[in-house]
Amino acid sequence: AVAGDWQVLRHAPAKILADPDIICEAMRKSSGRALQFASDELRSDREFVAGAAQEIGAEVLAYASEDLRLDKEFVIDVADYCPPGEVLQHVSPELRVQLLADRGFVSEAVQQVGLEVLEGASLQLRGDRDFMMMLFGFFPSGEVLQYATDELRMQLFSDHTFMLRAVTEIG
Repeated sequence: AVAGDWQVLRHAPAKILADPDIICEAMRKSSGRALQFASDELRSDREFVAGAAQEIGAEVLAYASEDLRLDKEFVIDVADYCPPGEVLQHVSPELRVQLLADRGFVSEAVQQVGLEVLEGASLQLRGDRDFMMMLFGFFPSGEVLQYATDELRMQLFSDHTFMLRAVTEIG
């Protein structure tokens, strides 16, 4: 029955909702949405949810337990194989703020998704000279500068070596 219509899980007994094989198959048929009907134990199982996210995608996180969606380490692990921008859509606002202040997470996200990730990045990161300079190795200076804080931008504009490199880059 689940193979034909995964929504039958809505009325399934607890034993079925705790069966990882049945829930896994239903998640494959539902782009992960069947996880919402799974037992609390499965929805909280780090390995089970991480495996589902790896196979199906970050949307699985929308139905994971709140504890997992608040777990920074777990979310960073999932972002290793799901696009960070998609992962951010399914975490709590508090964790999103923490992740967007995390140098490693934002660096990885920018490299996978693009500079637009910096729009939500913390002012501290956007004002961190070393962090922003690292990004110049991957993106044109002018594009990176759009996301730098005003203070950092003014510092860089007064740096002769930086300006010479930026002007040379333009060609």
